[in-house]
Amino acid sequence: MLKNNIKDVCEDKHTIGIGTGRTVESILQYLNPNSTYVSSSHQTSISLTNLSLKSVPIETVQRLDLYIDGCDYFDREGNMIKGKGGSLTTEKLLCSMADEVVIVVQDYKYRKRFNNCYVPIEILPQSIKYIENILIKNGIKYELRCSKNKFGPVITDLGNFIIDIVYDREFLIRSKQICGVVEHGYFENKDYNIKVEVFKE
Repeated sequence: MLKNNIKDVCEDKHTIGIGTGRTVESILQYLNPNSTYVSSSHQTSISLTNLSLKSVPIETVQRLDLYIDGCDYFDREGNMIKGKGGSLTTEKLLCSMADEVVIVVQDYKYRKRFNNCYVPIEILPQSIKYIENILIKNGIKYELRCSKNKFGPVITDLGNFIIDIVYDREFLIRSKQICGVVEHGYFENKDYNIKVEVFKE
């Protein structure tokens, strides 16, 4: 069913944005070989190349016919938390560029509420102490995301750090006004034309 759904949504789409993560990796083989793809990360770019699929850099594209990705959590309104793969900023950019957004997600990622879910915030490395102080003053629980394969923090494709905070919608919306914050991983359905495709793993 997933294979057929992906083929159907990609049909007649010329320029397609592709997200990052395990779910995305599992659907790449079903993509239309005649389309042009725009990747949200180095990892996805490598995977597209390995499948001989044509890809172009984000900065060469003005708009997308379609954007396909997975997510970490979703609710009944189609709001999402994304960014476990570390590419939240480019993923949100591609969402904004797309005429249509299709999110492919396993049913167990559904949450009635996002309480106690962690949301990534991408920040400039130089702002780490400044932003940590703001989080502490606001009583927000957080963790600096550290790499499992090297000593120190995770470095995104854009050269930034990621802080994972416990979901707080009001703070997340305000966080874009904090100097040093690049982007957060909370996606509201009202901001994008999102269609959620749920499947059982």
